[in-house]
Amino acid sequence: MPDKPIPRPPSDEEMGRADLRIDQSNRQAVVLARIAELQKYGFSQEFVNDFRAETLVGANVSVGERLDSLTSQGFHSPVSLIEKQPNILKYAPESIQGKLDSLTSQGFHSPVSLIEKQPSILGLAPGNIQKRVVLFSKLVGLFNSPINPVKLMEQEAGLFSTKIDKLLVLTRIARNSTADASQVDRKLIHDIMFANLEDVLLGLEDLGEEQQNANPNYTIQQLLARAKEIKKQSLGKNTKRARIERAAELDPKVKARYFKGYPLKSALEQKDE
Repeated sequence: MPDKPIPRPPSDEEMGRADLRIDQSNRQAVVLARIAELQKYGFSQEFVNDFRAETLVGANVSVGERLDSLTSQGFHSPVSLIEKQPNILKYAPESIQGKLDSLTSQGFHSPVSLIEKQPSILGLAPGNIQKRVVLFSKLVGLFNSPINPVKLMEQEAGLFSTKIDKLLVLTRIARNSTADASQVDRKLIHDIMFANLEDVLLGLEDLGEEQQNANPNYTIQQLLARAKEIKKQSLGKNTKRARIERAAELDPKVKARYFKGYPLKSALEQKDE
């Protein structure tokens, strides 16, 4: 009677597909297999050392299959992309494709290039991206500017991480200012978007009655200049927030919208920071 063939041990790729969220019985072997596969594909040792193997890979897709999928979707350097944004290892290929399709449907010209520039975009839900597009459109529209908000976001990929609440506060501030399209360019939009929001609000308070008139008579340029002066004071965040809370000249609607998105912490929470 012929000897039974000896079963072939699973490869690193096969072992690494295991989902440790479901089965922890072979955890050590699975983690070692995933690390071996990462090393095989040229990931840096620093990445391997920091790699959270039990959560970032698995669910029936190996590292190699994920890299192949990213390549087929048009990404030029999947190894580099993953090292910038390790969470990509846990996204299902169909989920990534869905986000690429959503960006295309919203008018973005080259979603792949956009994500290569700002990999964290893959972590945003399509609905959150759509909210940002709508709010940027509204903000630009308040200035009657010809700037295309989608193109602006493509050029300034960091805008994808702008907090929704910040956009809502800035939109209300912009509604109360005066400007025409000839004064509003990409740099101005960039500067107000990336300015520290607390500095902007304290700058608004400095404008005093000028920002509460029925007909606005201050510009975003003037507000940014005041915000830069506040920034030079190097105040702590809690100090700034306390000043905003006490601000008597700040538009009450702007102030209310700010604290809705950024609630005040208790004295104990502030002490622990």
